[in-house]
Amino acid sequence: KTCTLTTDFSSASSGIIVEGSGVTIDGAGHIVNGTGAGAAQDDWGVDVRFRDNFTIKNLVIDGFGVGIRASNTPSFGIITGNTITSNVVDGIYTEGSMGVPNSHGPVEITNNIITLNGRNGISINGGTIDSGDVNCSGANHAIVKQNTISSNAVNGLEVFGGAQKICFAENIVNYNGKDGFRIGPSPNNILTGNTMSGNGDNGIRIHSGSDYTTISSNTVTNGLSGIQCDGSDYNTISGNIITNNKPAGGGTSLGMSINTCDSNTISGNTITNNSVGIELQSNSITLTSNTVSNNDVKGIRVLGGSGHILTGNTANNNGALSYGYGIGGGFILEANTEVTLTNHVANDNQDYGFYMTGTGDTLSGNTATG
Repeated sequence: KTCTLTTDFSSASSGIIVEGSGVTIDGAGHIVNGTGAGAAQDDWGVDVRFRDNFTIKNLVIDGFGVGIRASNTPSFGIITGNTITSNVVDGIYTEGSMGVPNSHGPVEITNNIITLNGRNGISINGGTIDSGDVNCSGANHAIVKQNTISSNAVNGLEVFGGAQKICFAENIVNYNGKDGFRIGPSPNNILTGNTMSGNGDNGIRIHSGSDYTTISSNTVTNGLSGIQCDGSDYNTISGNIITNNKPAGGGTSLGMSINTCDSNTISGNTITNNSVGIELQSNSITLTSNTVSNNDVKGIRVLGGSGHILTGNTANNNGALSYGYGIGGGFILEANTEVTLTNHVANDNQDYGFYMTGTGDTLSGNTATG
């Protein structure tokens, strides 16, 4: 059944309440207005909780507590092509109950504009979802794709409560108050091909309990920090571009921070023109074929942990603004043991190409000039 709006309308409570499954709501570009700043948190622009096989599309939703509220979707739903703005809490909030069979089926959230909401653009809370193929293709998968999510007061997207196996692809996530993506505790998610710029804290932040996250081919620019991982293991971070992330008023921040995230694989990233390139405080990190150059203070800093294997990385021209922030260099190894460095290039750094204070390190085939 398809219900198509033919006019704009306003509501002092919730806007559209979907009473059955198999329903398509087509807004046809019409506006559904709430009461604005005075809306209650449970005044929802569209209430599609507990419904199945739904499509919500082509609406403009403005001024509710939450723009679209979905939960416990049995098998599948679609939210696409909507403009969701100026809601008191979130633009879209979905949730499911861990341990309850079929409590949260795949929900596709695609091609929406989500902006100026009072907390997050999208919040996803709980539920084990099948994201299908590793390249995020196929039908009926949990995909958040090609949305523009900007200028929300807290995070662009927050994923928590164990929500997993979701693919976040090709979203534009700019100018949100804190993080572009804030993940955790939520393991086994994929973030690929997203663009983040101008977020207040991190482009991507991975919290504890978010093991086996894949972060690939994203671009993070012009924020405070790039990618931060805390307390999550066995992640893969590859092919990302991280540039020009630094504090506006001085001080230092990190292009990539790996903090108590053991056994991560980090490869093929380009990390340039940040305050600090990469900082590792974990164990057993594999760092391969990254370009970490032209960062203001340091290139690659191994601040803690042991058992790291670093191979074929390039760290040139780092440390030009390191005065007052310690050593400016390409590779700086402090308070760690058993690091293997092979076939690196570290040219034209401010103080050192390679600087080590730990014990048990193994170096071979490295080059440092300038």
